Amino acid sequence: MSGARLLALAVAAAAVLAIVQSPPGTSRSTNACLDCHLNYTMYLDILEGDARNLLPARLGDGETATVAVAIQVTTNSPDFKVISAVTATLTSENGLFAVASPTSSLGSLTKGQAARAAWAITSLATGTDRMMITVEGVNLHGPTYYVDSYSPSPSIEVERLAPNHPPSISLTSPAPGSRLSGGSPVNISWTVQDEDPVGCLVDLFYTDGDAGPGELPIASGLPAPENHTWSVPRIDSGSVALRAVVRDRNGNSNGSPPGGPLAIDSTPPSVLSVLPADGDGNVTDSAIMQVVFSEPVDADTALTSFRIEPDPGGLSWTWNGARTTMTAIHDPFGVGTTYRCRLSPGVTDLSSPGNAAVSAFNWSFTTPEVIVPMPSIVLVGPGGGDRSYWDDRLAIRWTASSRTGALSIDLSVSENGTAGPFVPLASGLPNSGRCELATPRLVSDRCIVEARAYDQGGKEARSRSGAFSIAQDLSLGAEFPSPGIPLLAGSPVRVMWATTGGAGNVVVNLSLSADRSSTPRAELSNLSRSGFRDWLPPELNTETARLFLTATDAWGRTASVSSGELSIYATDPPPPPPPPPRRNQPPVVLFGPREGRVFAGVEAHFDASASTDPDNDPLHFIWDFGDGTDVENTTAPERTHTYIDAGNYTLTLTVGDGQNETRQSMTVHVEARAGTGGGSGRDRLLPVLPGILVILAGILGVAWEALGRPRPPAGRGGRGGGG
Repeated sequence: MSGARLLALAVAAAAVLAIVQSPPGTSRSTNACLDCHLNYTMYLDILEGDARNLLPARLGDGETATVAVAIQVTTNSPDFKVISAVTATLTSENGLFAVASPTSSLGSLTKGQAARAAWAITSLATGTDRMMITVEGVNLHGPTYYVDSYSPSPSIEVERLAPNHPPSISLTSPAPGSRLSGGSPVNISWTVQDEDPVGCLVDLFYTDGDAGPGELPIASGLPAPENHTWSVPRIDSGSVALRAVVRDRNGNSNGSPPGGPLAIDSTPPSVLSVLPADGDGNVTDSAIMQVVFSEPVDADTALTSFRIEPDPGGLSWTWNGARTTMTAIHDPFGVGTTYRCRLSPGVTDLSSPGNAAVSAFNWSFTTPEVIVPMPSIVLVGPGGGDRSYWDDRLAIRWTASSRTGALSIDLSVSENGTAGPFVPLASGLPNSGRCELATPRLVSDRCIVEARAYDQGGKEARSRSGAFSIAQDLSLGAEFPSPGIPLLAGSPVRVMWATTGGAGNVVVNLSLSADRSSTPRAELSNLSRSGFRDWLPPELNTETARLFLTATDAWGRTASVSSGELSIYATDPPPPPPPPPRRNQPPVVLFGPREGRVFAGVEAHFDASASTDPDNDPLHFIWDFGDGTDVENTTAPERTHTYIDAGNYTLTLTVGDGQNETRQSMTVHVEARAGTGGGSGRDRLLPVLPGILVILAGILGVAWEALGRPRPPAGRGGRGGGG
């Protein structure tokens, strides 16, 4: 029984059980756990009744409306609480309305989690119709399948209305994700669609999610075909959204989807801390210099604004990934010296056009008269924001120095930022400045490497990297149609897959190569990281098609698998090719003298009529009697010949069928003319014996040819025939 038939039987059995298990009057999936666990229940349920469902009862001619339902997973299972690959589908029973994107993928739902599926429908014809809503998912523990439908299906009336449609508007700038500076002008633009766009007016609003849900006006009564210059308010927020409302001459109005989110930054950057600290009077000669800002800043403006007097020389600056911390190493500080540092006004943040610090920041520190040499180390990499997969090569780079001899370096890693704990990676490394290790098997966006440098006196210096990310490598497994089963175009075939690992959201795509030389083309796109789909083979006639599944994670890492070569037919499969033509076989030669003895001066008869051809081709015969007479070429299998003198002669007969030839030879013993007396029986037998042997050799050759084996050599006195 096929896998598809078994699955259908399983679903039918689950549906029968659901009639018993589901409470009356509810719409939910069958309890598929019942097959294995009598005390477990798990349902995939379209929430009906008061569940904030949007089920329009009427739809105007040419109008577009929204249909939405809430979907929830309920279970008492203590272990398997997830239904994966959940999809919701909306179709028209009578075809009076069209659905944009009929199937909506909801991903995975856990116990008690509710999701909302929404569709846009547009009228096609007037009349009464029904909205057929179904939802399905799979629990990969089984796998067990869950299917629910909205019952009874909601009814909808599609009516013919006057063609006065409300206008629509969408914001085109500023782009989502923009970072704006408070107090700076920014252009807001939009597009309006209406039967009479010139007669429309536009109102603009914004909301500050950090301050609350209230909507604040920007401008009103603006002409629809134009744009507006907005003076950005002086606030600090990371969740600002813009919205536009358009009104036509008839009073119809419509709003745009919220534009954004945008960030507004009105605060100039400030200095949070410095190293060496202000007023520190015991600074080592190799102490690092560091400035930590309140927010990400422009590196060029920060480096241009920094000054130190006196200049120790050899300043080399690095930045963390977030652009909030600049760190420098330098030549050794002088003994007993006070250093004065200054950041002048002008350091700007990363908003547009940028907020600049308006006041200077000054600090100073002093080295002691007798400096106790201390080691120093600065981790250069991994930098903040780096990404790595399990077992990739993780390059760790540092700069370390000591005035008391060689340094020993220890490395450790934390997956929880600076809070730790830190787990050892390597210890006792030489101060080479670089080490490559296999990326540890952690999954975190807050990984930090700590480096410790120890000098020969036991003094220690340490440094930590910026936060970076580690993810499990992406892998993909799949179950394709069997290569040995021909596929018929348009008949659904199930493809199943599952991914592990990967960073962030994983998207799976299915493509098809029609033959060995074709470039794969997309078949199914934006599939969930694990699940199954029924694929419809296209109208092809091919025996070398191949399916490819490719998974891609949020970092761009891909994993691919492919099927074996598949046969796809638009109609029934073609008949098998005819068998190849048989190779022509050479003739089989059988000949000898008709009389038992041959005498000089007496005409002798030679007979080759027993010779045959396996292919039944007509034969010709070439006689060479071996006594110097002319060779005779004839189609007759019988010949007469008179030997003049007694002796032994080699008779050679070549038989051909027009494509192949077989040559056989025998020794003819020619006796002097016989007297009246006869010899003994033995004497009479010996002259006839060579011919008998040739005939026996021919018979064996025919039998050998029938068995498809090479023929044995000719009888005594013969020479192997040539083809």
